Amino acid sequence: MMRASKFFYKTLREDPKDAEASSHKLLIRASMIKQIASGIYAFLPLGHRVLKKIETIVREEMDGIGGQEMTMSIMMPADMWKKTGRWDLYGDDMIKLKDRKDQDFCLGPTHEEQITTLAGQLISSYKQLPQLVYQIQTKFRDEPRPRFGLIRLREFVMKDAYSFHDSEESLKTTYDQVLGAYKRILERLELSYEVVAADPGQIGGSLSHEFIVPAEVGESTVFKCDKCGYVATSEVATSVVPAPEFLEKPALAKVHTPNVSSIEDVAAFLQLPKERIVKAVMVIGDSDPQMILVRGDRELDESKMNRRFSQWRMMTDEEIVSMGLVPGFVGPKEGVAGLTILKDRSLDSLEWGVTGANERNFHMVGVDLSTLPFDEIVDLSAVVEGDLCPQCHGTLRSFTGLEVGHIFRLGTRYSEPLEAFYHDENGDRKPFIMGCYGIGVTRLVSAVVEQCHDEFGIVWPWSVAPFHVVIIPMGEVESQVQYLETMLSSAGLDVFVDDRDERPGVKFVDADLIGFPVRLVVNAKKEGQVEIKFRKTGETVLVDQENVLDTILRGVVDL
Repeated sequence: MMRASKFFYKTLREDPKDAEASSHKLLIRASMIKQIASGIYAFLPLGHRVLKKIETIVREEMDGIGGQEMTMSIMMPADMWKKTGRWDLYGDDMIKLKDRKDQDFCLGPTHEEQITTLAGQLISSYKQLPQLVYQIQTKFRDEPRPRFGLIRLREFVMKDAYSFHDSEESLKTTYDQVLGAYKRILERLELSYEVVAADPGQIGGSLSHEFIVPAEVGESTVFKCDKCGYVATSEVATSVVPAPEFLEKPALAKVHTPNVSSIEDVAAFLQLPKERIVKAVMVIGDSDPQMILVRGDRELDESKMNRRFSQWRMMTDEEIVSMGLVPGFVGPKEGVAGLTILKDRSLDSLEWGVTGANERNFHMVGVDLSTLPFDEIVDLSAVVEGDLCPQCHGTLRSFTGLEVGHIFRLGTRYSEPLEAFYHDENGDRKPFIMGCYGIGVTRLVSAVVEQCHDEFGIVWPWSVAPFHVVIIPMGEVESQVQYLETMLSSAGLDVFVDDRDERPGVKFVDADLIGFPVRLVVNAKKEGQVEIKFRKTGETVLVDQENVLDTILRGVVDL
């Protein structure tokens, strides 16, 4: 019997001072979690029950597509990470330590290196492929800015899965199966979500998709077409930049623009909109000088730049001068030794514009952009709301959301450097073709609360509620409470009895705050009858105690 008087919890009436996200406030106030240190939380019994129910759903769906559960070690030697180059790539986000023999180890932020090493040791033949293994385990990342409670943590629970194949076709089959399993997980959690094309980031690979749950505190920006449904994160989204307002092309002329070098100032001085100015962004990309031509009202997207160049930085004024160009007045110029000129697609809709004249205090006006010298057309600028869809030219709308899952087609990104091979049908050694699939279990707890709450507290979906029913006794009704508790528990419902020595109003407030789907009030003055309130709808009914179970089950269908 779960009785509140003996339960390990304590609700709060006020929001924690440092909490910004609704989920953070409510999970702490409802005594689901308790902060231990920055980005580190203990799951108290109520929160633990939610976490375990989510894990069960994840486990059921992964087992349903043939996944094999295992447990890998949290602590890993540095050697395997150095082979893939990620020991240094992860930087300060990786928690590193040394043992007593001064050997380097890390606390696993993810497990590609370990599982690939294990696969190379355990799988020798193509006849053993494909394989899909997964674990539900604690991960560690030394986040520089832990925030929003369970949303950005240094210690968190994640389900990570890995698949091994002998062909891209086989990988695609498993990839699609996991994608379907993730959809079912989110649907069972009653979450609205989007599956979006995404940037593989540090994990790597040729293709990836994120599962984004719309939320105000989301850290991902997603663009979605209002017509065809095209959807992608800001890191990989592409668009057609709308043409600017028509302006008659002036005659080509060099115009004196004294001490006017910024885009805003040039536009104001020439009395032209910013989109008519052509920015020449000077960078060093992969050790080579690059001039990126981009529309004046657009910014370069950092993620796109990172995919284009393994390393890049802005060029210094001294470096610009050394190339015979003038900082603040740079324009496209042919014949600059070693310089690559990249023309961004944001200029596609611009027939004429203004460029730097490569002379201090001068710009060129009325430049026919079809005559600009360039070496390559690129897509390096950030998409903005109102851009046109690259597929149907519908309008792109943006929303913020939480990334709760991410899947990748890795190819041989890890198997080749770790020398994880199998023998094909001809006996030749081949590197495994791999997939990787992650879903954040602790983050899902927050995601559910972000979408399922009201002004009174959490509104847990039936599938993950810590308890399905709370019974609140009023007066001497112990025998009736025991009857109900036994009946409901026997039917598979999780029952919590609030037997604290508190006023009924306090118990009602706590029941709403914690988010029990169903509240039963057993009042000695209403012998043989029970008041049932459904948290989600607020509907309240009075029924005979013999009809309580049927009433709850019918109500749950409606929930």
